[in-house]
Amino acid sequence: LSLHDALPISIPLGKTGKPWAVLIQVPNDVVLEQVNALNHDITSRSVFTTLLQIGIGIAIVVLASVFLWRMSGRIAKPIRDAAEMAQNIEDGVFDTRLTVASSDEVGKLASALNSMSDSLQEKVNLAEQISQGNLDCNVKLTSPSDQLGKALQKMVENLNRLIGNL
Repeated sequence: LSLHDALPISIPLGKTGKPWAVLIQVPNDVVLEQVNALNHDITSRSVFTTLLQIGIGIAIVVLASVFLWRMSGRIAKPIRDAAEMAQNIEDGVFDTRLTVASSDEVGKLASALNSMSDSLQEKVNLAEQISQGNLDCNVKLTSPSDQLGKALQKMVENLNRLIGNL
């Protein structure tokens, strides 16, 4: 404290009639020691809290990234499997099937690919019977626009007519 900040305290001493004053001077560091300690404690806790929040934020980002990576893999795997099955069908391999237990778009795609593969496999079996001489087989159309089925029906009819002519 400076001399201007000091507050004199008047003390009457004996019967002199003159007041005496006592001036107490205390350094700022001593007076503000607890305030400075509290300020230092708050500052160190603030740094710790900031670092803790940054650490928690990084942990959340890492966990969210791992979660999203795993979820995207779960979503992408059935689609990759469907694309692989479609490639197999293009290559003429009809014995692959997809096992997707969902009813969303991917599940519908898997079901459609499985049905398509089943239908094509039936047509392959029918063509094998025809190639072995069985012309009494019944070609069932899967829909009114079944081009392969119609072609097999026409082939059986033409072969039966040809054999009949012979």
